[in-house]
Amino acid sequence: MEQQLQSLRRIALAVARPSGPAMHAELVRELAEALAVPLVFAAVFEDGARTTLRTLAAQLDGRPLAPRSFLLVDAPAASVPSGIGAGFRYLPTGAAHEWPAATVFGADGLDAGAACPLADSTGAPIGLLVAMNAQAIAGGDAQHTEAMLKLVAGRLSAGIERDRFADVPRTTALARSDTGSDSIVELERLAASEPLQRSAASYRTIFEAAEDAIFIHDWDSGEIIDVNTRACETFGWSREEFSHLPVAEICAGTPPYTAAEALHWIQLAKLDRCPPFEWLSRNKDGSLHWDEVRLKPATIAGRPHVLAFARDITERKNALAALQAQEQKYRAIFDGSVDAMVLWSEALVVVDVNDAFVHTTGMTREQVIGRPWRERIDAADIERLLPLIRGALDGREQRAIERVSRADGSLFDIELRYLPVRLGEARYALGVGRDVSEQLEHERELVRSAARLGATVEAAFDGVITMDGEGRIVEFNAAAERVFGHRREEVVGRKLGDVLLPERHRMAHARGLANFHRSGSGPMIGRLVETTALHADGREIPVEMAISVATVPEGSIFVGHLRDITERRRGDQALRDSEQQYRAIFNASADALVLRAADFSIVDVNATYEAMSGYARAEVLGVARVLANPPEVMATIRALHERALAGEAVTLETRLLRRDGQSYDLELRGVPIVHRGEPHVLYIGRDITQAKHAERALRDSEEQYRAIFNASADALVLRGADFRAVEVNPAYTTMSGFTRDEVMAADRVLTQADAAVRARHRAEHELALGGQQLRFEVTATRQDGSTLQAEVRGTPMMYRGQPHVLYAVRDITERNAAERRRVELERQLRQAQKMEAIGQLTGGIAHDFNNILASVIGYVVLAQERAEALADATLVRQLGQAHLAADRARELIAQMLAFARRQRGERRVLALTPLLQQTLTLLRATLPSTVSLQVDVPPADGLGRADVPCVEADPVQLEQVLFNLCINARDAIGGQGRIGVQLRAAPAGSTWLCASCRAAVAEGQWVELAVEDDGPGVAPDVVERIFDPFFSTKAPGRGSGMGLAMVHGIVHDHGGHIQLSAAPGGGARFGVWLPLADAASAQRAAAPDVLPSSAALSGRVLLVEDDRMVGDFLAERLTGWGLQVQLQRDAAAAAAWLCDLSNSVDLLITDQTMPLLTGLQLAQRVNARRPQLPIVLVSGNASAFDPDELARCGIAAALPKPIDNARLRATLRRLRADTAAERAAP
Repeated sequence: MEQQLQSLRRIALAVARPSGPAMHAELVRELAEALAVPLVFAAVFEDGARTTLRTLAAQLDGRPLAPRSFLLVDAPAASVPSGIGAGFRYLPTGAAHEWPAATVFGADGLDAGAACPLADSTGAPIGLLVAMNAQAIAGGDAQHTEAMLKLVAGRLSAGIERDRFADVPRTTALARSDTGSDSIVELERLAASEPLQRSAASYRTIFEAAEDAIFIHDWDSGEIIDVNTRACETFGWSREEFSHLPVAEICAGTPPYTAAEALHWIQLAKLDRCPPFEWLSRNKDGSLHWDEVRLKPATIAGRPHVLAFARDITERKNALAALQAQEQKYRAIFDGSVDAMVLWSEALVVVDVNDAFVHTTGMTREQVIGRPWRERIDAADIERLLPLIRGALDGREQRAIERVSRADGSLFDIELRYLPVRLGEARYALGVGRDVSEQLEHERELVRSAARLGATVEAAFDGVITMDGEGRIVEFNAAAERVFGHRREEVVGRKLGDVLLPERHRMAHARGLANFHRSGSGPMIGRLVETTALHADGREIPVEMAISVATVPEGSIFVGHLRDITERRRGDQALRDSEQQYRAIFNASADALVLRAADFSIVDVNATYEAMSGYARAEVLGVARVLANPPEVMATIRALHERALAGEAVTLETRLLRRDGQSYDLELRGVPIVHRGEPHVLYIGRDITQAKHAERALRDSEEQYRAIFNASADALVLRGADFRAVEVNPAYTTMSGFTRDEVMAADRVLTQADAAVRARHRAEHELALGGQQLRFEVTATRQDGSTLQAEVRGTPMMYRGQPHVLYAVRDITERNAAERRRVELERQLRQAQKMEAIGQLTGGIAHDFNNILASVIGYVVLAQERAEALADATLVRQLGQAHLAADRARELIAQMLAFARRQRGERRVLALTPLLQQTLTLLRATLPSTVSLQVDVPPADGLGRADVPCVEADPVQLEQVLFNLCINARDAIGGQGRIGVQLRAAPAGSTWLCASCRAAVAEGQWVELAVEDDGPGVAPDVVERIFDPFFSTKAPGRGSGMGLAMVHGIVHDHGGHIQLSAAPGGGARFGVWLPLADAASAQRAAAPDVLPSSAALSGRVLLVEDDRMVGDFLAERLTGWGLQVQLQRDAAAAAAWLCDLSNSVDLLITDQTMPLLTGLQLAQRVNARRPQLPIVLVSGNASAFDPDELARCGIAAALPKPIDNARLRATLRRLRADTAAERAAP
């Protein structure tokens, strides 16, 4: 029964949910899960003749089915009206012959079913709702199944009818539909889709004829403007009274049913976000009733209003509560009965049995519930009892004593009563049976010895034991057998003390029996006592015993009535455990709890109350006042107490005093409860002092926000979710020329006359409400008609608990004009800003990254030297590759620094083949697999040099030229085709014109770097502008137009020119011509690097490095070169040590970036004390230092990080040599 109640609640909640596109499927799914059946479907008629059905929603084995059509003859519709209740049919078996689910839905083995029609508001059938199962649905309970299907069918019918009427004009009669939503649909249609002048009569007719109470609320204030007749009838006020009635008067007043909460729902309705909800309303006479409320925004007479539709659901809620109480009472009586009970339906199917039935008959619930009686093992017995069952179903009580079979085949006598029972419209027969086998046996025995068995019959439901005067057992009933585990024939004639008494009680039993024979009385006679007895399995059991004495011709007999009280003892222990659990939960509450009796005296308090009030529990128990409350509030508290005793939950916020006199704010709630059978009130108190402080802080913050908002130099406007302005500041009204009232009253941006732009602004506003920041420029129109260029930033924010967007508007008219005048400077400004940011970022990471690279390169070099000493060629090669990779990383850092400084990098004579090979390796990673990169570059020899003559150039800028040309080629071929890169000595030929500077290029010593593609080529008109800054043929957003302009600048800065060969449809070839380096420089570049001498160095070196890894490596490296190294990690400590001239040192090597003291600052201090001491500065950005500044600080050399070992060794050798020469000079 509890499971059925839970399933009814589940369906009730599903039906109460708001409509939506998935409503049909959701209701079908909920019904299938609540009934635990594999197939449920809802179908509607497709044709006017009602011969064909089509499924709205269907679910088989937990998965939804696609819509399908089938004939009415293949559905259970024709048989629906003849079942239980109007329009419902229930088949516990045989449904497969009538409803071919296997044919329509592919579902096999479904032989039980139930069906209910779908009908419109006039009662006409519009479809069908069906559930099918392998066995009887709901265990054979047709009434429960009917209730479930009809709940869902009603909701589906209302939804289907509402959807149909969304496209069909409604008539006045539909306002009287019992679906509850029809009035809403029709009133919305009339209010929104027709001019009020043409629909006023229809609107008023529907308004007055609606079965629901309808309220029209003012859009801004929420006040009641008008109501219909049903509202007056339901609430008791007249229409005139309603027009002056505050909303609070029709609210119950107890949270959450307050006026503030009602206005909150109205605000949600204004946003069209208000779901249906239940509301506790107050009538004019002070009584309360429940409403189901729907709120909708509507436009009436051109003005927005809020419509409230309220349906009185008090009876439904009371009926549900009564149903629950009835179900609980039924279950308590049914399951608690010691008699066997069975409930028969009109279909002669067992709906329910209790535990006593299972125990008496030996049959399980599954063997009897929901099964046809002819299939049961006791079918022969049932056939004899059918007249009794049918008589009860016809309303007549039936009685009989029959001999029937148990599940094991044994026979027993049972006293039967069949009572008529009606649940709703359904009739049932309740069979009550008591096993009277023993009673009948006693009656037959009574004929032989009525006096001896009289007492036993009276106590037949307890264990009854009769003992003769000698202590022997004479009678031992079935209950005694169950209690003690002995069979009657085993104990009759034996001494009771030997069989049933623990050994420790046997001596006292013998003395008591002897005493009775002497005196005729005994301490156990005529009393109800609790003692222990011995079970057949040897365990002791607690029993409750009453002994009476009867005189028979044979003498005195003792009749004992015994009851096993084991379960009662357990119940007592459970009660004690429950009390302890209650105490633990009570004391663990974070809120203060106080339990007061009806006379207001304190019954209990928890530990939180003691901590909060300062009073101990023992001090307040029995006190009938509030110790910590000021006297003037006492009357209010007592009044609330009386209301709570009457069944009302009460709340109060008050200020109390602790025992020490300190005040605090308390939120108090009183809940009526029953404690130990008496009415009490449980008060729950929460300290809200901090919350009050936070509330005051919020008000202060609001005032501060208002001051900042109005003082802002930017024009500010705050817009709500409906795009209306909520606030504007003076700067906005000054800039736009519109007054604050004009801006607040408008539902659009007054400064924007273009409708398309306004629509775009509304769309962007929705994005901002979703959390996206906005920034855009727009042309705005002032109130006087003048225009301005405005920059607008939109920031999403929460204002008073609702999403808003704050727009900051800045007049950039002058700024844009200045920018147009400085269009040529714009590129340099953006580039400078970008380079500054990159420089700051690069400078920030260069130090740490170079420290890491310094350690990596240094230890790789040490490992290389050791591998060479071990003659391990493989390891030497592998470490060499690692060294090359680390050097590449070092070069990348240097290139980033050079690029960020926006200065020319270091130009040097270099062979182009290694540079191009390295650059093209990186470039391949940026090209898609559909692009073929063909490279024609002269091969380099083993030392990385090629047969192409060298050029003097910045390698970083040449890489940039190659990258820009290749990326342009990739875009020109659309990501698919061929890109060729060629490097060669320029062939001798005639004079030609540079494609970018138009200068004549004569024959001479040149090197050509060419990039070509097989794309669409370049049109002649484009060739004339292709090198102009910001010119681009790509789509907007795909290119800056600066690629070829930068190529032009770099190439000509190196003294070169550009040759362009292109024709439409024939691809393009860009040749970069660079002048050859002079012969001496080329020879130096071609010469192999000469490693410095490996001769040992000497001298004392102070190394200052705060990075542990770099410092340890350099110390190890310098020591390996023969130097005496002192490592210092603290620059300040190093400065102090060096300023002490008694400390001897030949050379100072210091890092630049260190805490407290930089390398330059350290060098400056040391140079003041030791001007002759050579100083080497190490920095990840060494080239950024001004040489003059280095000289002023006494720095002899500045080396970049990561440090090149050869360069460092050469520098140290040179400085040591210079120092030695100075010392040797006269």
